[in-house]
Amino acid sequence: MDYEESTSTTLTIYKDSWGTPKPVYDYWNKKYNFVADVAASKENALNKNYFTKEQNALIMPWHIFRTNPYYYVWCNPPYSDVTPWIRKATHAQRLGVGTVMLLPNQTSTAWFKEGLASCDEFFIVTKGRLSFIDAYTGKPDGTPRLGSVFFIWNTEATHKLKVKTIDRDTLMNGDQIINLPKSS
Repeated sequence: MDYEESTSTTLTIYKDSWGTPKPVYDYWNKKYNFVADVAASKENALNKNYFTKEQNALIMPWHIFRTNPYYYVWCNPPYSDVTPWIRKATHAQRLGVGTVMLLPNQTSTAWFKEGLASCDEFFIVTKGRLSFIDAYTGKPDGTPRLGSVFFIWNTEATHKLKVKTIDRDTLMNGDQIINLPKSS
């Protein structure tokens, strides 16, 4: 199990079912025009094309949603076992599929190191935490105990990791993507 246990009061059946806030998805969708949501449920899918737990996106080919030679998918995977999702995004990239993946900011995990070693861009959410959508109520639920990060595998690997920050309000208000100046 990758995700550290917490004192969460969430029922076990809902622990891996937290949904992405729609403004967060919309923000990234403006840039990447996602063709699918590869870790969703019928209740929380953010794209007309999606894979559910029962369909098992880890064995399904993500390139079946191909609309052109290079395209992107959205992924907010179950946090209880992130490593296979990191590996699937890395494999999908070899087939021309880009992935934007929302994950907890857990720098001490093995999957975090593996993700940084394989992705092209990495964004740290600053100035607050994202309130995810409760699978039971369908409403935003408080503040999680961990911050969030985004790992991005571009449609073609750059092998040059770009690290950036993005503040929570920018994501939640749908502001335009800010490209920070390169550090020297």
